[in-house]
Amino acid sequence: MSQHDMNIANQGFPAFRADLNSALTALVSNNSGTTAPTTTFADQWWYDTTNSILKKRNKDNDAWINVLTFNETTDTLASVAGLVIGTDVQAYSANNAFLNVVQAYSKAQRGTAVSLTSSTASIASDFSLANNFTHTFTENTTLANPTNLVAGQSGVIVFTQHASSPKTLAFGSYWKFPSGTVPSVTATNSAVDVLAYYVESSTRITARLVLDVK
Repeated sequence: MSQHDMNIANQGFPAFRADLNSALTALVSNNSGTTAPTTTFADQWWYDTTNSILKKRNKDNDAWINVLTFNETTDTLASVAGLVIGTDVQAYSANNAFLNVVQAYSKAQRGTAVSLTSSTASIASDFSLANNFTHTFTENTTLANPTNLVAGQSGVIVFTQHASSPKTLAFGSYWKFPSGTVPSVTATNSAVDVLAYYVESSTRITARLVLDVK
């Protein structure tokens, strides 16, 4: 941390060199300190070490503009001009996709399947967590209307029957099937059925059940 008034006074050589070195140190450290420099200039930089914010003096030299906030514990950028990295601004990563451009992938994309559980004869699902899901039957149950539905999402739910006592499956009102006919899962021990779905809206899911996959 170093700050300087950027004024090299008339003085003897040893003092002049020390004063000059102090000014240069302030420059290379962006006038870092716990409080703002006493002497300020238009477009001056200051790193606020108390709040870990890099600030720029405005053109009128009457206020500071917050530019970047850093996380000095993890050595990462925390925000840009008040926008939080990872929330308002997406952090750069070669493995991340940006939402405002067409994506062209050169490798396969693999979403981790989320396991669903049945409680009090109902299977709850949060469609913001994944595209693909799995469930092994433990009771006669209903696949309830999912939460966080957004039109355009698609995926599958893989159902595995109970190993010794096949169970039944009903569906919430959002689930829609060809000809309006609600299918029945395979009533065979350990049978595997696959439900393919496409979210049409926040209250409608088109689906088809592929039976007894083996």
